[in-house]
Amino acid sequence: MVLMKLDLRQESGRHSEALDAITKYLDMGSYSEWDEEKKLEFLTRELKSKRPLVPPTIQVAPDVKEVLDTFRVAAELGSDSLGAYVISMASNASDVLAVELLQKDARLAVSGELGRPCPGGTLRVVPLFETVKDLRGAGSVIRKLLSIDWYSEHIVKNHNGHQEVMVGYSDSGKDAGRFTAAWELYKAQEDVAAACKEHKVKVTLFHGRGGSIGRGGGPTYLAIQSQPPGSVMVN
Repeated sequence: MVLMKLDLRQESGRHSEALDAITKYLDMGSYSEWDEEKKLEFLTRELKSKRPLVPPTIQVAPDVKEVLDTFRVAAELGSDSLGAYVISMASNASDVLAVELLQKDARLAVSGELGRPCPGGTLRVVPLFETVKDLRGAGSVIRKLLSIDWYSEHIVKNHNGHQEVMVGYSDSGKDAGRFTAAWELYKAQEDVAAACKEHKVKVTLFHGRGGSIGRGGGPTYLAIQSQPPGSVMVN
């Protein structure tokens, strides 16, 4: 019997809240108030560091504790049991690096207690672009991520040079209507595929579609035929 791996999913704002609580506890300021460049500088620096960021004695609100506990469980189970970590409402490169940092920090803490490395590797971190605004910026976010040395090296070393991106049909449809949303989804996929090609990285597009027409449902064969060139791999 073969068991399927489970994916985890959480909204990007919850990760920002967790990092905000951590930076305030460490007297580093308010993460949520920093601009994107300062966030990226902080996240990249901490990802390169070999020490844990979150003190074991930290006291946080229940919502933040839930996020940190989720990463701890993910570290204990590893990629042998879990597949991807999907970030709902992703809109910036920092949303992806925030999850990478929280994941790395939890693995350091757990492996320190176990006295050995965590099982399996790190989970794939998958940004989910849902609103029309975020779909329009998806390609730029991927370009920014892949231009960061730590991230591009991480993708090659730990994920075989493979970037996964999810696009959402429900929120974009509610945002702009079915016709406009379909066009924005098409352009977003086109731009994401181009961004990955520019950086010589393979891309997998994960479609958050199905069920009712408003959620992207419909004939799968026609949906595949309508995808932009370069966004569908044929083996």
